[in-house]
Amino acid sequence: MKIDRNFIAEKAGVSSATVSRVFNDPKLVAPDKVEQVLAAAKKYGYSPNKMASALRRNGTGIISFVESTLLDRAPITRNYHWCFTDSVKGAKFVIDKSMYHFNLLNMNASNFTGLLKTKFCDGMMTMDIPRVFAEKIKASGIPYVLAFREKSEKFNTVYIDEREGGRLAGELFVRTGHKGFAHITSNVRTYGPSEDRYLGFKEAIGGEPLLIDGAGGIKGGFESAKKIIKEIKNKVIDSVFVVNDLAAFGVIQAFSAEKIRIPEDVSLIGYDNMPYIDSLPFKLTTVESPLFQTYIVAAEELLRIIKEGGKIFKKVVPDIIPGDSVLDRKGAKKYAGSI
Repeated sequence: MKIDRNFIAEKAGVSSATVSRVFNDPKLVAPDKVEQVLAAAKKYGYSPNKMASALRRNGTGIISFVESTLLDRAPITRNYHWCFTDSVKGAKFVIDKSMYHFNLLNMNASNFTGLLKTKFCDGMMTMDIPRVFAEKIKASGIPYVLAFREKSEKFNTVYIDEREGGRLAGELFVRTGHKGFAHITSNVRTYGPSEDRYLGFKEAIGGEPLLIDGAGGIKGGFESAKKIIKEIKNKVIDSVFVVNDLAAFGVIQAFSAEKIRIPEDVSLIGYDNMPYIDSLPFKLTTVESPLFQTYIVAAEELLRIIKEGGKIFKKVVPDIIPGDSVLDRKGAKKYAGSI
C-alpha cells in the first residue's frame, strides 16, 4: 500500500488537489477540510516531499533564518538567549506547515556574501542583523523579511513597536494614580530600543520623567536605583519604569537594601517579560516583548512575498503583563490588570 497524496485524499474524503493545498497554502482550504487531511496524514504517517515539490517549481525548498549572534559568553548576552529561542520557534511554527524546509544560518560565516549569489534558499528571515548585511540581502533578489529591530521602510520589515511598549508602561502608571515618575535606562541616546521606550513613556506621562541613564545589566540597574532613593523616601517619586527586566533585578536589590517596599512605597514596571522573572519573590509587572508572535507574522509575510511578490512594513505591538509590582494608588490596592 503506497501512502501518497492520492491515498490521503481518499481517506480524508477530499480531492488530491485539496491535500496539496493543505500542505502548501492551507489558508485556501476550509478549516474542516484542513483538519480532515491533517488527521488522515497523522494516522497514516504521511508527510509531503517538500524538496521534490520545490524542485518542480525551480526552487530550493529552503527558508533560511539568518542571525548574526557571535559566540559571546558575557553575562548580559547569556540572559538574552531566550530571544533567539522564541524567534526561531515562532518562525518554525509557520514554516513547518508549509512546503519549505527550515534552515538556521549564522551570517558571520566568511562565505555569506558568496552564498547570497548562489540563491541558496527561496526566502530569508533575519534577526537583529547589521544594516550592511541587510543591504546585501535586499540586493540579492532573494525574497526576505527583516524582523524584530529594523524599522526602515526601505526594507521588508516586521518590527516590535518599542515606543508603544514604553507608552503602555506610562499609561498604566497614570491610570493607577501615580504622580512622580522615574525612568531607569541605559544608552538612551545611542541605542534605538532604549530611546524608543523612553520616548513612549515620556509621551504617556505628559512630561519629562526623572531620567537615570546608567550602565546596563543587574549591576547597572542597582547603581542607577541608588540615585533615586532619596526622592522615593521623600515621596517625590512613586513609580519607576525600568528599560528591561535584567536591570529591574538590580533595581529591586537596591530598593530592598534600603527597605523600600514594592509596590507600597514605589511601583515598578520592567520590560521584556524574561523567563527568569519568575524567580522573584513577587510577580513583576512588565511589558511583553512579543518575539514569538513577531516571527509568526514575519514567516507568514515571507511566504506571501515568495508567492505573490510585493513589500511589507508592519509592526507588532507589545502588551502589559500584570503582576504585583504596581499599586493602584486611587484604590490603594495592587493592580491586577483591570483599570
